[in-house]
Amino acid sequence: MKITIFTSNSNRHINLINKLSSLGHECCAVIENKKISKAFKKNSLKDKYFKKVIKSEKKIFNNAQLFKKNLSLLNISWGKINFINKKKLNGFLNSDLYIVFGTSYIKGWLINHLIKKKAINIHIGLSPYYRGAACNFWAVYDNNPHLVGATIHYLGKVIDKGKILFHVLPSKKYKNDFDFTMGSVLSAQKALISKIRNKTILNMRPSSHNKQKEIRYSRIKDFNNSIIKDYLKRNKKILFPKYDKKNYINPYFDK
Repeated sequence: MKITIFTSNSNRHINLINKLSSLGHECCAVIENKKISKAFKKNSLKDKYFKKVIKSEKKIFNNAQLFKKNLSLLNISWGKINFINKKKLNGFLNSDLYIVFGTSYIKGWLINHLIKKKAINIHIGLSPYYRGAACNFWAVYDNNPHLVGATIHYLGKVIDKGKILFHVLPSKKYKNDFDFTMGSVLSAQKALISKIRNKTILNMRPSSHNKQKEIRYSRIKDFNNSIIKDYLKRNKKILFPKYDKKNYINPYFDK
């Protein structure tokens, strides 16, 4: 099986590339490089928040380095995914399985190609409850830790609304909300790799979204200084509720 992944360059993204290439299949990765360190002013609220995010990411994924085993790479700048010359992608578009995780917004001929090929998107957040940006942040902010997780679904033209294959619920071993939400990324990767390995991912019956269950559609602009200040002030240990299986689609519960 040949796999192509469209992703980014943080530790969590590199970890998934390595997991896919270690399956022994031929793996192709298109990597959008994002310079997070220059994104915010030093000591700003967003800078303080994302330092905590990066700390959790390093704790869970370490400083991931590409293995480059069974791997073909194409590195591009962040936000340039829709401007790649189609000829450059020739070797990346004849795969058996396509995965999208953490890229900028894909559109045009590329989104059409990926939808036709039934590309799988990893949405960090539980859709349809939470869609858009920073979904697990908002689930914790709204006091809905039972809705922190990930959604594995088919890629679609509308953000986070492709048909759902399954939901992933993170391990309860994490002690704070930053580790818990970042842990949901690891849980999503574990679940996806498991279903690729046993080939069940190819035969799952997808479910359509229930719009009535949507709690919040968040945009980047919603993540403002006032919200971050309030969040950091009341940051506390996660209180885990009992999961009700009827709230999830083909749930994968990480231990």
